[in-house]
Amino acid sequence: CVFENRTDIKSVVIPGSVTKISYRAFWSCSSLINVNILSGVTVIGHESFANCDNLSSIVIPDSVNSIGGWAFWKCRSLKNVNIPTSVTDIHNGAFSGCSSLTSIDIPKGVTNIRYAVFFECGSLASVSIPKGVTTIEQWAFKGCVSLINIEIPSEVTSIDEIAFLE
Repeated sequence: CVFENRTDIKSVVIPGSVTKISYRAFWSCSSLINVNILSGVTVIGHESFANCDNLSSIVIPDSVNSIGGWAFWKCRSLKNVNIPTSVTDIHNGAFSGCSSLTSIDIPKGVTNIRYAVFFECGSLASVSIPKGVTTIEQWAFKGCVSLINIEIPSEVTSIDEIAFLE
């Protein structure tokens, strides 16, 4: 809640001395456009950039291993995200409501596509799911009405019945 609801912040560089971006650190910073996270950060906390409507650019370094639940919820201007291979855990709803997101490559270390992780990403057309993923949970891609290209690896043993519900 460090900068929660600040409307005057447009750009943020998070230095390498920071190891964790805490819960709701930049919640609802409506003017925030770009974020550059420098190497050293290992955790992007729950709801840390949620409801930042104008966030269109974020750089996530290779030091990050976890993206918290609802971290980028309703970042409607976010079009592209490069998730580094160091990320092994993307929590529930992390990119839910990112309606401008067009494609995503899920890193190789991720084994579970969690609940509502890409819920209502209406522009999402392409998803790359790596070998090693075993589970795709409910609502993972619910409302992804533009999704036309997705390859599910043979290691997947469980796909929830409403994982791809329109």
